[in-house]
Amino acid sequence: MNLKQLAGYIDHTLLDPRASKEDIIKLCNEAEQHGFASVCIHPYHVRTARMNIKGQDTKICAVIGYPLGANNTAIKVFEARNAMSSGADELEVVINIGALKDEEETTVKADMSAIVGAGRGKKIKVVLETGYFDDEDILLGCELAKYANVDFVSTSSGFGPTGASLADVRLLAKTAAGSFQVKAAGDIDDLSTTIQMLQAGATRIGTSSGIKILEELRIRATTLR
Repeated sequence: MNLKQLAGYIDHTLLDPRASKEDIIKLCNEAEQHGFASVCIHPYHVRTARMNIKGQDTKICAVIGYPLGANNTAIKVFEARNAMSSGADELEVVINIGALKDEEETTVKADMSAIVGAGRGKKIKVVLETGYFDDEDILLGCELAKYANVDFVSTSSGFGPTGASLADVRLLAKTAAGSFQVKAAGDIDDLSTTIQMLQAGATRIGTSSGIKILEELRIRATTLR
């Protein structure tokens, strides 16, 4: 795998609430320079990102209902539409965690389906926050995600009890069966972990350490020459 290929799997992420406009501009410049798949940011920063992403290859992903997923669906839909009107290309929404724990299938399906409908063809990623769930809950979440026709299911927001685990990524990939793609996110900050997540079935990596990971690959390639 070369640098360009690896960069294409990465969502260059900055969800720190202290992020400034200058930080977002820097993030966008880095994303375009290195060829990352997207910048993943809070909705407030989408307009700044739109003004600073010059090309078409790096997308803008706005997080919705972050980080708890407990907003009412109408609020998530408004947030999604607002983010798109500001220039978001992708939406990443946290599932209603409490409703999934209670096995309120109708509520969870309706929540995800409403975002997909509001997205009007935009790429929709749903965060399961797998650290809160056992395998049975994760399987239920995946089945509901299939019903809602989401594009990706992500392991975590980065704010939950755990980040991505190889076991969870494998379970998501196996359950997806081509219905959705898998994003591994949370506690991925080195090349070895990134490669393991991709081998386990992830097709997108959420990390704030993308540049560091690419540098590790560059050094490895140089050493092997």
